[in-house]
Amino acid sequence: MQKDVVRGMLEAKQMLRSLWGTSNVHIYGIAGTGFSALDSVLSLILPGDGAVAFPNGTFSGIDTQTIRRKVATAQELALNPLNPHAAGCTHSSPWLTSTRGPPRRLAMPKCQLTAEDSFALKALLNEPGQSDDLRAIVKEKLRSASLFLDHTIDRKVATLGSRVRFAVGETFHERVLSANPDYTIGLELALASVIGAVLIGLKEGQIAQFGSQTAK
Repeated sequence: MQKDVVRGMLEAKQMLRSLWGTSNVHIYGIAGTGFSALDSVLSLILPGDGAVAFPNGTFSGIDTQTIRRKVATAQELALNPLNPHAAGCTHSSPWLTSTRGPPRRLAMPKCQLTAEDSFALKALLNEPGQSDDLRAIVKEKLRSASLFLDHTIDRKVATLGSRVRFAVGETFHERVLSANPDYTIGLELALASVIGAVLIGLKEGQIAQFGSQTAK
């Protein structure tokens, strides 16, 4: 190999040893995709460790799920092996959560709901600890919605179990809308989240305004 290539490899190894705080001669670079690097970093996480994750899309959501599996104890994995709720992992996604304080301004178009959707929204209102933001959205949704049977509702309307492609601001995401409290982060969108409650019942092309955020 050319001298410059060999020199670059040696420098990379020296910098990696400095980064990881070791003089181990077996520290070396890995040729691969970004996932190769992620797998290497995630391999350092052990059961019972603490971790903070900030999922903001499909792939970071998958990484967050991997982190939760890694930090989960044997007991937590036994309860839900595929999607453990590990106490050691805190995850937050700003566009999924509500803020403290009074409810934000809401501009919601008329929506269409199935009986299952309506029942799930009413159940949210009865759950303790829900934010004022979420309650305001659900109440407005139930007040203005038209109810349809499952087989008569427009196929372009977001219902429970639908795979929806949506945008918050200019960023697009794709999720399956779910009422399951054990929803899979990065793959499913919880009905109990602010954006989930906003989107259910909306038809393709409709836009909802919530505070300073626009969802479509």
